[in-house]
Amino acid sequence: GAHTWGDPAATEGSASSDFGNEVAIDTWAFVEYSTVYETAAVTVSETDLAVELVRSPDPTGANAPVTYTITVTNNGPDATPLATLTDTFPAELLGVSWTCAVTNAGDSSIPNLCDQAGNAASASGVGDIDQAISLSPGAVLTFTVNATHDGSPGDVTNSVSVDPGDASDTVPTNNDDTDTFTPVFTADLSVDVAATDATPALGTPGQFVVTLTNDGPADASGIDIGALLPAGYTFVS
Repeated sequence: GAHTWGDPAATEGSASSDFGNEVAIDTWAFVEYSTVYETAAVTVSETDLAVELVRSPDPTGANAPVTYTITVTNNGPDATPLATLTDTFPAELLGVSWTCAVTNAGDSSIPNLCDQAGNAASASGVGDIDQAISLSPGAVLTFTVNATHDGSPGDVTNSVSVDPGDASDTVPTNNDDTDTFTPVFTADLSVDVAATDATPALGTPGQFVVTLTNDGPADASGIDIGALLPAGYTFVS
């Protein structure tokens, strides 16, 4: 090709000789190319991971022990190697401890684990649950939680959820469960009466000791207690 700068007829140093770049292109090149298409297979795992929360006893007493059974089930069709179970317990539950075990192995296409990090089929801990788990299709993990109600009034709500990780959950509505209970304030009262002298002499003072016991679990107040004297006795004080 060829190009010139400014006006070739102008004298050197004039304005017209220094302005602009007049370029003429009279050559070009064509480079052959071909389009390459690459394909890759992407597999998305599908599963129906379900969690269920059951409390016992029901009703649950104030200041009394409470147990939760958390069941995680993989209804398939694919495995869930990167799932997570989470349960943040309410403040009204004291001394929370838990264990996990595989209660159904499913098809065992992958290891069923209560603890991914430890590569363990069983696990235990205290306090909240934030556990990485894995389940083959058909497998079931069961978490057993033990705690004690703190004796305060008002409803107690516990919620648990499971995250399928990198799998697509076909039924996301069963990925969480919630239980709410109102503690029942009950007391177990017992009374015992004993004579200090089982065979007192006629006309001598006798004494009876009345013992009232509350075996809980709740406090008891406003209690009325009375005692009937046996025949032949007169109340003194």
